[in-house]
Amino acid sequence: METEIDLHGLRLLEAEAEVMRFVDQLYFNGETSGKIIHGMGMIAEKLPQWLRNYPYVKSFERSSFNAGVTNVFLEFSGR
Repeated sequence: METEIDLHGLRLLEAEAEVMRFVDQLYFNGETSGKIIHGMGMIAEKLPQWLRNYPYVKSFERSSFNAGVTNVFLEFSGR
């Protein structure tokens, strides 16, 4: 199971769908964290809104090493 996704080259709606699919996969595979590579554009601006409204997401933060990356932390699924 991949625990990171790269959204470079995707349109906004495509990126949103990929983020939701990625978070679902992480959760249902029992992962508690993942890395979203998004760059510094419109996706980076919208990503917090998408993650804030998603049920499995416990928290998220921009990487202190690379502002074009967000680390996402999930509720434990118990799987």
